[in-house]
Amino acid sequence: MLSARPVSSIGVSSPNNSFGLNKEPEEMTQEEAMTAINCVRARPEDPNSVFAADKVGILTTGARYGYFRELFRKAYGEQNWLQPYVSFKARVGMPKGSYSALSQREFAILSKWFDQGLANMDDVIKDPPAPTTCENYWDTEALQKHIGTMQYEGWGAVNKEAGVWMYGCPANGNAEECFGQDFADRTADWGNGFGALKVVTELAFRTSFWTRSSADGRFVGNGGGTEGGATITDLVRGVDIHVKASYDPGFFPDNSGFIFQGGGAHICSQSILE
Repeated sequence: MLSARPVSSIGVSSPNNSFGLNKEPEEMTQEEAMTAINCVRARPEDPNSVFAADKVGILTTGARYGYFRELFRKAYGEQNWLQPYVSFKARVGMPKGSYSALSQREFAILSKWFDQGLANMDDVIKDPPAPTTCENYWDTEALQKHIGTMQYEGWGAVNKEAGVWMYGCPANGNAEECFGQDFADRTADWGNGFGALKVVTELAFRTSFWTRSSADGRFVGNGGGTEGGATITDLVRGVDIHVKASYDPGFFPDNSGFIFQGGGAHICSQSILE
């Protein structure tokens, strides 16, 4: 059995390990343990913000093992540590999806390799040779055929026939009329002389992982939120809908449903958001 050990600065995005993770939890005060935990949140100053995998680095592969369990026990106490620890593990634990987690032995080996400065990395990880030539090729006939097909059979055509119109655009209107005077124009602040940049909404939380929107643009899904987990913002009603998930939102191309990842894939009808 491999025991918990203090983790070094490897994989933790903080100079000189200022997160305090180079000490055993039993050597920390409760305040020190809580500070270390909050430092791996998206906003360390907000104890309710979500945990951020980029703050944990390579240590995400060992989030399920002893050190972090003991750290949370120290910070929250024996009666209250489990729920925040489970949230931490679900949020940052790697790898995601159907990939097998590292065993405790594999994690120890990986940690030691990082402790040693990734010795012989070029021998372990070898890039394939770069291409020596590059030849431009355009299949113009196939491209024109595809454009013609999409004009009548693509999702844009299907949704137009079904009356699914884009948020911020007039029904049956010209696309150039979208996002008119009701949306703040920030082209002068953010632009480079091309097109127009408008403020669609301002979120009250920091997002994490991916952002995607529904086919009509009404719903915007993000990892993160004021209540942790994930959030879908309804731009029409101006409300944030908490989602018990972590990352990778996806909306069906006909506005019929959506999916969110984290703790397993969850698929729901989009009508429940309305």
